[in-house]
Amino acid sequence: MKQILKKLFYYNKVRYFFVILLGFCLDFSIALFMRWMFDMPLITSTSIGFLAALVLNYFLFETWVYQNSRKSLSIKRFLLTSLAALLTLLVRWVVLLTLAFLLSYGLLWDALMLLVAAFTSMVLNYIIISRIFTSEPANDMSDGIQ
Repeated sequence: MKQILKKLFYYNKVRYFFVILLGFCLDFSIALFMRWMFDMPLITSTSIGFLAALVLNYFLFETWVYQNSRKSLSIKRFLLTSLAALLTLLVRWVVLLTLAFLLSYGLLWDALMLLVAAFTSMVLNYIIISRIFTSEPANDMSDGIQ
């Protein structure tokens, strides 16, 4: 079993999915916690959760998912990852606002809307992030943090 998992996590797409799933769990937990405990608007709570997941995901992308040829963190990749995250957050907001307009309010609906919006933004994020981390030459460390 250990070798199967090791072989499975050899592939970047599987590691990417695992990181996104971990980030989503953090994002979703924070968003619903802030919404339920502090009656924070869903747009605000989802933004806080999303930003926490952005930081976690970036470091895991650099150190685990796309680490095979990189030896440092990159300010450029972090900024590009942040821009990608802001774009996907905007997509999430549009989906949330559209669903909120169409569906009645309630905690169950909040969770459903957040799941649909998160999935939509996750697909867009994968497309953008995979290009950010694979478009640079592996030996370009000029903007790296040692």
